[in-house]
Amino acid sequence: KVRVRVDAGGLSLNGERFTDDDLQHLMMRIADADAGNGATSVTVSLTGRSGASVKARMSAATAKRGAPIMDAADYLWRFVRAVAGPRWSAELVARLADGEEVTVGGVVLAPGGIRDAKRRVAALLPWSSVADPRIDGVHVAIPGFDVDGVVVRLDEPDSFVLFEAIPELRARFAD
Repeated sequence: KVRVRVDAGGLSLNGERFTDDDLQHLMMRIADADAGNGATSVTVSLTGRSGASVKARMSAATAKRGAPIMDAADYLWRFVRAVAGPRWSAELVARLADGEEVTVGGVVLAPGGIRDAKRRVAALLPWSSVADPRIDGVHVAIPGFDVDGVVVRLDEPDSFVLFEAIPELRARFAD
């Protein structure tokens, strides 16, 4: 049984406590998602800076009172995005300002733009050509204004931070 508790200081997943500042990584794997956003199961992994880690599998059988499993996963994803997203986004801006390239959510973020992390020879999409990310089924689509964009799976580790980081990075690094 999956137990999630949220309060002012953070969240607990199956008894493992993560404070707002400790949340480090979130990954969700969605199994058998259909066109109506249904799923037979969602596996959630949370990791903290302290090294604490917990993995929980939510399925239709464990959903409380028959609530759709995607509702619970969506709530947890949005909560972690709201709590950790702004902090992680600020960290990414600082790292890129120092000239680093960072891989997050299946995307390489660089001072000059973004590219798909899984393509070995993918072209860098400049920040001035990057639009805001959007959810497209089980993918995060990062469209380009005048060129093809980048599409990564929603279950890539920490993909949720892209929604906060990309607008900030574009504002900071676009020509």
